[in-house]
Amino acid sequence: MKFLLCVLGVAMFIEGVPWFANPDKYREFLLQLTEMPPANLRKMGLALMAGGLLLAYLGRM
Repeated sequence: MKFLLCVLGVAMFIEGVPWFANPDKYREFLLQLTEMPPANLRKMGLALMAGGLLLAYLGRM
């Protein structure tokens, strides 16, 4: 349970960095995402999930 809380905390920190560092540019980036076709967003999501699983696997070795 401690490990899960640690991972969630790090994920929240990483998610918050762009909002703190440059909120206007991050908002523009999110608006650009709304204009992308759903198929492209699904591909990006799949790539991010696969990358995350790979990192988790490598981190456990």
